[in-house]
Amino acid sequence: MQRVKGLMTGSLPTFIDAGSNFASSAVGEDHLVYHFNRAFHVTLLGDDTWVHLFPDSIDTAYASDSFKMFDLHTVDNRILDKLWTEVAQPRKQVLLAHFLGVDHCGHTYGPDHPNMADKLAQMNTVIERLVDQFIDDSTLLVVMGDHGMSVEGDHGGESVEELMSTLFLYSKRPLTSTDTSLRDLYHRIHAARQRVLGYDVRDISDRLQYDASRYPIVSQIHLVPSLAYLMGVPIPFGNLGAILPDVLNPPVTQQQSDPLLTLQHMVLQYRKNAVQVHTYLTRYAAYDAAFAPHALQDKLAYLWAAEAALLRPGAAQDRALLEQAVLDYDAFLIHTLQYCEAIWAQFDVTSMVLGIAVLACGVLISLWFLFSSSITYDTLWLVAGLLVQALTLGSNSFVVWEDQGTRFVAATLCVVWLVQDHAWILPLAVLAWIRLTGSTGLCREEQFPYCDAIQ
Repeated sequence: MQRVKGLMTGSLPTFIDAGSNFASSAVGEDHLVYHFNRAFHVTLLGDDTWVHLFPDSIDTAYASDSFKMFDLHTVDNRILDKLWTEVAQPRKQVLLAHFLGVDHCGHTYGPDHPNMADKLAQMNTVIERLVDQFIDDSTLLVVMGDHGMSVEGDHGGESVEELMSTLFLYSKRPLTSTDTSLRDLYHRIHAARQRVLGYDVRDISDRLQYDASRYPIVSQIHLVPSLAYLMGVPIPFGNLGAILPDVLNPPVTQQQSDPLLTLQHMVLQYRKNAVQVHTYLTRYAAYDAAFAPHALQDKLAYLWAAEAALLRPGAAQDRALLEQAVLDYDAFLIHTLQYCEAIWAQFDVTSMVLGIAVLACGVLISLWFLFSSSITYDTLWLVAGLLVQALTLGSNSFVVWEDQGTRFVAATLCVVWLVQDHAWILPLAVLAWIRLTGSTGLCREEQFPYCDAIQ
């Protein structure tokens, strides 16, 4: 779920998103499928996760359950039953076909099993037929995997094998420039991205046994602004991805063979992407001081440098200034992404382990007190309250609103205390204290805009 969400929003998956794999709810933030739906007829084939995430943005859906891991063929065969008819429809459409056979085969048998070879051969046949019979200069084919696969067939994200996948873009219309100077600029941009984001090309080549330097390594969320550009729709508001320079090729009507015009086109698209990210960060800074201008000063310096370069006399005709502006815009985007990853997508494992240890100690101490004395009516109420509180941690919504859940359980126990002991002052005082402390604190990111705590 979190990968599909990231691929359509350009946002970074959080720890909460991981649990949503088993109970996907509609995405509440801006996303590509919404913008596709405003310009095209959107058709879904395959994984029903898309229907749960984007229920109001899909016009036609032929969805299938995605969790029958031992079934390698049913979902894929259902897709193929509809694919050729749907792709031939004489309408402007975005067709999402999410095959699951390769993924299920990996989980069930692993990547080296003969069944995997059969599923890959089937996918290859599908791609060949699409390319040969259906792709023209007004059609874009995007083939990708949302994750890689370990030697055991898993994809939790702990190894290079799990993080690496393929991205293939194809159209009869030229998608990239063949000009030597522009291709050199593409290479410089990707090399800078690899340095900042810490991609170890040599290790990737050794682990996956291919020359990873032959093709650029692209973060999945970079696909969001790139697809928005290629499809002519707005970039989602919360996107943190940076547009792929290779696809910034002007339409044929704009004399795409002229490198200067292509470079001017690149600057325009990069600026749109940078302004979109800057607007999002400015809005987010109202909720989190970590994104205030002073905290992002070194990242914003790249943005201001790009703007200053474009304001210099004759910049529109100066290739060196235009290239530098592109590089500065990209540096702003990539350094911002790195900063956001450090805040949102990196988890303090030491603190997590310490929290689990404290929780375990609390449970053991509670059990010791419970069984070291006789069990009373009060004890049963206390145990019931603790069990209710513990069970709420099995739900994403209760985890997000854990503070309110805890206060509710505590307040309920106070009511029981009041009724049982017929005492008023102390239970009401505790209830007032619970209510007072509930109005202050820090709001979690997932609670906005419904959290109004006094901070």
